[in-house]
Amino acid sequence: MAILVAFLCVLIFAPVRAEEIPPPNFNNSFYILAIWDDMVSADESRVRAEFRDLKKEFGKGNRYFKIGFSHMFRHDAPHLEMECRVAAEERTHVGVMMPYQTHSMKWYASTVERDFRGYQWRLDGVHYKGTEGGGAREEGVPSPSRYSTRFRQRVERQVRSWARMVSSVMNKYPQCIGAINGVIEEELAKGGGTNDDLLADYSPFAVAEFRDWLRHRGLYTYGKKYGGEGAPSTLVGPYVRVDGRLRSPFYDDPTPASSNGTGPSFNQAFGTTFTTWDLRYWDLDRFRKRITDPKFDPTPEAGEGHIAGGFDAPRKRDDSAFWKAWSWDIQDRGGEYPPGNPIEPAFGFRQQLVHHYVIDLFRWLVEEGLPAELLFAHQIPGEILGGGTWGANRNRGGATPIYTGFVPSLNTVGITLFGPMNPKAVTQYGENWGIFEWHPAPGLQARDPRLYRRAMTDLNRFFRHKVHVLFPGWWKNDAHNDMFPLQQSAFARAIKDFLAARQEAPFHLGDVDPAELEPPRAFGLNAVSDGTTSIQLKWDPRMWEGLDYAWKGWKPFQHFEVQYRGETGDWKAKTTDLASVTVSEAVKIFRVRAVSRSGRKGAWANFAIPEAKGSPLLGAGDRRQPCDQNCPDVGGGAVAGQVD
Repeated sequence: MAILVAFLCVLIFAPVRAEEIPPPNFNNSFYILAIWDDMVSADESRVRAEFRDLKKEFGKGNRYFKIGFSHMFRHDAPHLEMECRVAAEERTHVGVMMPYQTHSMKWYASTVERDFRGYQWRLDGVHYKGTEGGGAREEGVPSPSRYSTRFRQRVERQVRSWARMVSSVMNKYPQCIGAINGVIEEELAKGGGTNDDLLADYSPFAVAEFRDWLRHRGLYTYGKKYGGEGAPSTLVGPYVRVDGRLRSPFYDDPTPASSNGTGPSFNQAFGTTFTTWDLRYWDLDRFRKRITDPKFDPTPEAGEGHIAGGFDAPRKRDDSAFWKAWSWDIQDRGGEYPPGNPIEPAFGFRQQLVHHYVIDLFRWLVEEGLPAELLFAHQIPGEILGGGTWGANRNRGGATPIYTGFVPSLNTVGITLFGPMNPKAVTQYGENWGIFEWHPAPGLQARDPRLYRRAMTDLNRFFRHKVHVLFPGWWKNDAHNDMFPLQQSAFARAIKDFLAARQEAPFHLGDVDPAELEPPRAFGLNAVSDGTTSIQLKWDPRMWEGLDYAWKGWKPFQHFEVQYRGETGDWKAKTTDLASVTVSEAVKIFRVRAVSRSGRKGAWANFAIPEAKGSPLLGAGDRRQPCDQNCPDVGGGAVAGQVD
């Protein structure tokens, strides 16, 4: 019993081995990359000058808290390569935003005009291109539907091409890019926010996809492209087993009015009166011809394009189950999230339409070799807009709750934000998150002390919730300077003070004292003889192989402990703050470890000196873990990886 008690005491009171301080990388670093969109057209001297001005305004950060600029990528890989080269020289970083959203891209028009079904049609059955003068987010916006194959193929080609360009630059400058947005504020056309008649998307592509999504048919059939991504059971009811798979209860129903013996029919479940699964308007199978005549009728009640009793999306906003399946607008539901949130939220199809576009795009980016951990969406957080940026109307029209910025395959969440926010609204979906257009208090003057207080409050709040990336705006952008002041502002001063207060430790550990972390193991050990009895014992002055961070640049670093001896005998010891020490003895074995100012000691790195056949006396084996092989048993904890 006494032995057991003693053993438990050892477990309870034995010192816990500290985490070793890791090499900086994206996963353990925090990035704040100011939006300077004109960077893409600036020459090298201007880019370098602005990076230097940024360091004056933000401070230099440290090896785990990094600064730089972000901008829209304009398919110009040589310019991005120049930016990365300059950023590396200035010890800064670059963020990339790829504008693949369906709005604001003129080159889409030539594809969609070949078939007017490719536009986002509106609830009123009249407008299919939006209202003239409505702007890029309202007029001529393509449907993001997965069934709009011609448009989707065009986007995919462009996405993959740009991804390859960015990937090629990252291969040359792997530490340069801090984060990549693959889409910017993807949303449905805005007109429906204030006028239900203009609510989108009622194109035949979207309505057909809505039907198949509910039924797990078409492209949502298991074995097809999006099998397994159909409507959840919380929305359609308990799944039924058909052909060995759990599927929507409407999967094999011959008509919406017949349940085929698997429970309520579609009409009973949703209060509809459809008699056929064919679309009421312009069914894709029955009317295959492209629509190119601008005088066509989007909602004919007879003749070409019409099928009596055909399936259609709901065209009256109400509290019915059918409308909720079509669009779950959080503000219209009293602020409530749908069932299943956040694990498998039963948002309506309109929200899923936006979400599908986002996640498909990121799938292409990953397939082209972009690092998954750097990829974030850039979505409008519809449910927290409040009274700003059109508020509830923006979310109602655009169908962009925070969920649309969550990419499950990447486990990242990305939003835009202007004003305050409770971070839990984002972190409910994932803890790896960022804000990619951000200003804490739009409209305040640049030097207003309230801007400093607001920015500092938000920076600390977001940091406590482990925000990973921030793109504050705007730098050198006259169109935004009055409403979103950043350069030479109280906002920039808050960023500088926030970064100056950060410890030089991995950001996800919070404000842990880096001196309490164990130093990494030294590498690159060798010995150099001067031809006499003196031998210089040396190792690499960098903390990590392949990264330009010197031991002397790490504030917690105190000194190296060096121990050496002949083939046998007692260890002799020295301390040094240099990456070398000279001894005048017949040394055969030596080892070295770093010590922090708090007394934390790294793992021993060992080196057995080979027989002299000239100078220097270089060792054999793996430089990262010297002497794991081909070394004598030096005892006393000197085997690589062990600690006294």
